[in-house]
Amino acid sequence: MANPDLETILKQIKNENDLLHQRVSWMCTIQGLLFAGLGLLLREHFYTVIAVLLSFVGFYSSVSIGYILKVGADQLDKLNGQAGELVARAKLDWLLPWRSLPWVIAAFWLILMVYIPMLGK
Repeated sequence: MANPDLETILKQIKNENDLLHQRVSWMCTIQGLLFAGLGLLLREHFYTVIAVLLSFVGFYSSVSIGYILKVGADQLDKLNGQAGELVARAKLDWLLPWRSLPWVIAAFWLILMVYIPMLGK
């Protein structure tokens, strides 16, 4: 590559791609552990307060990770534009996992926060 600026931008794009991948992996790991913990909690003993608190932690972590993923994806889009690449934006871009999955999981945790107290003994 003859253009050092382009080479720097391409390195930044690779770095942002790696960060995006790591953040999605962290999100899946955290959410998996929280779901497993909730499942064990509800299977063994039914503690409404703890289950609702665990659901709140799941909701909050999902929203915060969703925000971080949005900022990272926006930065990646900006870098792609600087590199002069033609970024084809699909009409269904919002369905990409790093754009939609955190919000779907957050909605699920929110539903659980409302539904679990209704199951209480």
